[in-house]
Amino acid sequence: SNIGAGGFSLVPNIRGLARGRVLIMIDNARVTSDRRTGPNASFVDPKNIERIEVLRSPSSVFYGSDAIGGVIHILTKKPSMQERFRGKINAKYGSINQEKGLGFSLEGSKKNSGFLLSFQGNDAGNYSSPSGEVLQSQFTQGSLFAKVSYIKEKREIHL
Repeated sequence: SNIGAGGFSLVPNIRGLARGRVLIMIDNARVTSDRRTGPNASFVDPKNIERIEVLRSPSSVFYGSDAIGGVIHILTKKPSMQERFRGKINAKYGSINQEKGLGFSLEGSKKNSGFLLSFQGNDAGNYSSPSGEVLQSQFTQGSLFAKVSYIKEKREIHL
């Protein structure tokens, strides 16, 4: 489950443990934060995620004391190596908070190398509910994602 929503702090909670007790990793790198609520991964555009692995048990032996509640490991997509160039544009709108979003992604490859580049930007006002407006729930968020791959024989390098 999550603690927070929208522009609020999204902090994962595994079996009642959150903040510095659930380790978040993206492509084998730890996500850290100096915020009191702990790290989150809301800046990762879901379109760039290949899969998410969740270890729901204490994993401190392997990952350290910040993984006592478990580990959330986000693995991002790799560039397609299909010898072509392609792009996508997306837009979204949410009526509950007038959220507007715009994004793009570019992907291409040539011989042994490929790249993936994407951007997503979101802007939202305060949430509206039957009991009124939720003050200070507005947010502006942007994320930029880039990945380069090189494949030679049986070896792969991804940055």
